[in-house]
Amino acid sequence: MFVLLPLLIASGAYAADAPRPPCEAAPDPPYAAVDAAPNLRTGHLDRWTAPGCVGWTSPGSTLLIALAGSFRHSGTAEELVARFGAVSALRGVKYWSVTDAGWRTLITDASALAAADPQQRRADFTAGDLVAGGEVYTAERDSRSSGVVVYRMRVLQSGPDRVVATVANVSAVRRFMVSVFDPGDLQTTYFLQRLSPEVWGYYGLWGIRTGILTEGHDASSINRAVALYRHFTGVPTDRMPPAAR
Repeated sequence: MFVLLPLLIASGAYAADAPRPPCEAAPDPPYAAVDAAPNLRTGHLDRWTAPGCVGWTSPGSTLLIALAGSFRHSGTAEELVARFGAVSALRGVKYWSVTDAGWRTLITDASALAAADPQQRRADFTAGDLVAGGEVYTAERDSRSSGVVVYRMRVLQSGPDRVVATVANVSAVRRFMVSVFDPGDLQTTYFLQRLSPEVWGYYGLWGIRTGILTEGHDASSINRAVALYRHFTGVPTDRMPPAAR
C-alpha cells in the first residue's frame, strides 16, 4: 500500500496552498462524505518541509498528493490497524493507467518481512505487531518497476479514535536497471480519525521526490493513491470512473 506514486516555498510550516494534514487543525482538503469520491489536492513544491506530525525523515518532496475521504467502520481501531498489516492483500490491486488508457494491476506481489531484507518473508502482520513507536518492513513489486522494493512502516499513533502510520521506501526503485527513485524518495502518511461511532476519516499524504525521469506523471500518481484508498476502505479498486485520465 506504499507504492510509487507551480512552485510553493515553505520551511517548517505549511505553504499557503499546500495540503494540511489533520494534525492540530481541520484537514485540507476536508474529508469527503461517506460513499462520495475522496477529495484530492496536489501541489508541486520546492524545499517544502513536512510538519513533525507527518513523521517524514527525508526532506525534499517535490510533488504532494493529499486525499481525504470517509468510510463506514463500526469496529475497533485495532481492526483498522490490522488492515495495514495485511500486506499480502495488496496483490492484484488495480489502478487506471493513463499510459494504457485502462485498468492495470498495480502491485503484482507483496509480503511482510521479518527484517529489511526482501528474502526474509513472513506471514502478514497482526495489529499486535503494529504498535505505536515500532517499525516493520514490507516487500512489494510494482507492475512498472524492475524488482522488489523494500518499505519501512512506522506507526506514529495508535489509539481507540486515531491511527497514524507512515511508510517510506528504504531501497531504490528501478526500471530497466536504472534507479528512478532513491531510498526515501517515496513517503506516505495515513491518518485515520474517528468522526462518529460508525464513520472514520481517511487522510493520505504522499510526498514524492521527482527527477528528470519521473516528472510529468501526476495523473498516474493520483490514480495510484486512489487505488490504495479504495483498497483500504473496501471499494473495488477498478470502479469507474478513474480519478485522473
